[in-house]
Amino acid sequence: MSRFTPRCNDWAGNALIRSAFRHAMGYRPTQVRGLSGGFNNANYAIDEKLVLRLYAQDAAAAAREAHVLKLAAGVGVRTPEVVAESSFEGRGLLVLSLVSGRILDQEADFADVGAQLALIHSLGFEQWGLFQADGSLETFLPQLGGEMVTSYLDGRAGVRLGPRRVAAVRALEPASLHPRAPTLVHSDFNPKNILVGANGKVTAVLDWEFAMAADPLIDLGNFFRFPEDYEAGAKALFLEGYEDAGGVLTEDWERQAQLHDLVSLLDFLDKKEEYPETFSTALNRLDRVLGLG
Repeated sequence: MSRFTPRCNDWAGNALIRSAFRHAMGYRPTQVRGLSGGFNNANYAIDEKLVLRLYAQDAAAAAREAHVLKLAAGVGVRTPEVVAESSFEGRGLLVLSLVSGRILDQEADFADVGAQLALIHSLGFEQWGLFQADGSLETFLPQLGGEMVTSYLDGRAGVRLGPRRVAAVRALEPASLHPRAPTLVHSDFNPKNILVGANGKVTAVLDWEFAMAADPLIDLGNFFRFPEDYEAGAKALFLEGYEDAGGVLTEDWERQAQLHDLVSLLDFLDKKEEYPETFSTALNRLDRVLGLG
């Protein structure tokens, strides 16, 4: 979810971060400052020059994200630079450059944001898959949510949706593949993961832990999950920038993006943990996609 998502990284504190940084870089940090954002992983500014990203998972998680960051940077996407990759006490860690900027807001250059997403989607793959620590892909079939959606509806997500919503989801038309799929997909491309500078242009796209080779409509659906958050004209500028930078929009891209994003909503609603406020936000958005009052 891109709004009201609670942080689950309170397991990390300054002492742990200082020790992990010294382990990775060989010297003691002078200043450590916690950064906002991050769902599972902890991010700390180090001496206002670097960022230590400590993972809730093992070293493979850090290796996967480091690989994707380098792939994205290679096609011109603005990302933090990977300074070091390591592990500490069983957790993966990355040391990244600290990029200045503010979270994307209404003053952002939305054409530039769209152009950055087009660059992400310019990187194509021969197969769909999840990135592994060595950069290879663990392939999966582009089922467009078929079996996955069924498992969600039969599980915790179905309980939270209730019979009326479950019936409406089962009655939906199947999503269609984007003609360029599979491409690099960020999978969490929304304002909280996009930094912009004083001129409104993107300074960095952050948090690539969920990136995969899949359908670019996933990112479009995620970015426009809450269209009411953007002022009039922002969407048109974004789409103009996206297409000018080589992105492809089909005639029915908006509906298809909604259908792809619906799978992400169901995935969130299927979590074991309870997040009442965020679940309410997800259900309200789902009602709009389903056309339920």
